[in-house]
Amino acid sequence: MKKSISNKIKHLIIISLVSLSFFMVGINLVIINQHTSRNSEIMMKQTCAAQALQLDKQFNLVEQSVQNIYDISEKMRPSVDDLDTLEKTNAYINQFQEFAVTIANNTEGAISVYYRVNPDINANGMQGFFYVKSPETGLLEATEMTDILAYDVNDVEHVGWYYIPVWAGKPVWMEPYHNANLSVDMISYVVPIYDGNSLIGVVGMDVDFDRLKDITEDVNIYNSSGAVLSSMDSSQVYYNQCDLFGEQLPSDIYHMIQGAESSEKMISYDINGEKYGIHFETLDNRMKLIVYAKKTDINRQAYSSILVGGIIFAVILAITLFISTRVSRRIVGPIDDITEVAKKYAAGDWDAKVYCDTDDELKVLTDNIAIMAERTKEYIDYIKDMAKKDALTGLGNKTGYLMYIDKINNEYIGTDRGFAVIVFDVNNLKYVNDNLGHEKGDELVVAASKVICKFFPHSPVFRVGGDEFVAIVDADDYENRDELIGEFQKHMQRTKNSEDWTEVSIACGMGAYRVDGESYDEIFSVADQRMYKNKTDLKGGIKPR
Repeated sequence: MKKSISNKIKHLIIISLVSLSFFMVGINLVIINQHTSRNSEIMMKQTCAAQALQLDKQFNLVEQSVQNIYDISEKMRPSVDDLDTLEKTNAYINQFQEFAVTIANNTEGAISVYYRVNPDINANGMQGFFYVKSPETGLLEATEMTDILAYDVNDVEHVGWYYIPVWAGKPVWMEPYHNANLSVDMISYVVPIYDGNSLIGVVGMDVDFDRLKDITEDVNIYNSSGAVLSSMDSSQVYYNQCDLFGEQLPSDIYHMIQGAESSEKMISYDINGEKYGIHFETLDNRMKLIVYAKKTDINRQAYSSILVGGIIFAVILAITLFISTRVSRRIVGPIDDITEVAKKYAAGDWDAKVYCDTDDELKVLTDNIAIMAERTKEYIDYIKDMAKKDALTGLGNKTGYLMYIDKINNEYIGTDRGFAVIVFDVNNLKYVNDNLGHEKGDELVVAASKVICKFFPHSPVFRVGGDEFVAIVDADDYENRDELIGEFQKHMQRTKNSEDWTEVSIACGMGAYRVDGESYDEIFSVADQRMYKNKTDLKGGIKPR
C-alpha cells in the first residue's frame, strides 16, 4: 500500500512538472515570437521614417534655397511700371542672379536654377537666366534659355516648369518629369512671383531625380527589402527599386494609403503568391515613400529565436523529467512557488527569482529555470540592442537616434534640463570611396567615430548617415560644451590640410537648448547650419557641395 501511494505521488509529480514545463515552453515561445515580430515591425517602420526624413531634408533644403532667392529678388525688384523695357528688366535680373547661383551651388542635389520674367511684361519669352550644373566642374553655368512663347502651354516637358506654378498661383513641387530641354528626369520646386495681382514671373530650382533614388535605395534591412516612390496622389510609381509594382500601384494598395499620412501597423500584401510586409510615409511634397520586404525575411528572426528558445526549453524539460522521477513528497510544497514564478515569466517579468533551500534535484530544477529565464532575458535584450546599433561602428544607428529623440522630447523639452546637439560630417569620404575603395571608406568612417567618441566620451553618439554623426550632450558635458567642441575643432584645424586620408577631417556644428531653439528640430537645424559653415572653413572657404 505504501509503495502504491509513493508511485501515485511520483506519477503526480511527473505529470505536474511536465505540464508546468510545457506551459512555460509555450508561453515563453509566444513571448519571444511576439518580441521579435514586434521588433521587426518597429525596425521596418523606423527605417521608413528615417528614409522619409532624409528625403524631406532634401526637399526642405531646396525649398529654403528657392525662398532665399525669392526674398533677394523681391528686395531688389523695381515696380511693375519700371519693368517696361528690356534694359530695365535685364538690369534688375543682373543685380541678383549671382546671389541665386551661389545659393544653388551650395544646395545639395540642385542641378539647375532659373528666374523667368512673365513674357507679357515685355512680350519677350526669354528674359531671365538659366544655370545648369556642369558635369565637368560640378558648378552651375549659364545655359541657353527656353523661349516660353515657342511652346504650347500644355507642353510639360518644355514649359511645364513655368505654367504649372502660374496656374496654381502658389509655390509647388511638380510631379517628377522628363525635362526635354536637359534630357534628364527631375523634380522641380517653383515659386510664382506677383506684384499684387500682376504676375512678374517664376523662380525655381531643379533636383536630379537620381538624387532621390540614391536616398531611397538606402533601405537594406533584409535581402528582399526595397522602396517605392509614388506620385502625390499615390497612384503613379516614379521609382521602383525591385520592379515590384510596375508603373501603377495596385488599386487595393492605392486605396489603403490614399489620404493617410503614414501606416501605423505593417500592411500585409500578396504579390504573385509571395507575402510582403509594407510601411509607408507621406513626404513633405506629398509623394509617398513605401518600404517593403518579404514576410519570410521579416519573420526569419522570429523563427530563429523560437528555434533557440525551443532548444533551451527542451534541455530544461529533459532535466525536469529526469529530476521529477527522483523527488519526494517534500517538493510538493515548493511546486506552488515555482508555478507563481512561471506565471511572472509568462507575464514578461524576467527578473523574478526561483529560490530553493534544499540540496537535491529540486535545487537543480530551480537553478536551471533561473538560467533559462536569464538567457531568455539576455536574448530578448540582445534583439532589442541589435535593432539600435550601427553594424560598422558599434555606435547607435538611425533607429537608436530616433528613439533617443523621443527621450529628449519627453524628458528635456519644456524642462530646465539643458542639452546640446552636435552634428558631425566626415570630409573626403566620397573621395576615399571613389579612389581608394569602399573598404578604405569604411576604415575612414570607423576612424572618424573613434575621434568623435574620444572627444565626447560621456555623450551618446549616433551614426545617422553614411558620413553623418550626431552627439547629444547633457549633464557635465553640457556645462563644458564650448570647451569640448573648441578642443575638437582645434584638432580638426591641425588635420584639415593633411594629404593623408587617414588624418580624419570632420566638420561639426552645435546647437543648445534654449540658446538656439526651444524644440529639438530648431536646435538640430542650427547645429546643422553651423556644421556646414565649419565644413566651408575646413575646406578653405570653398562652399561644400
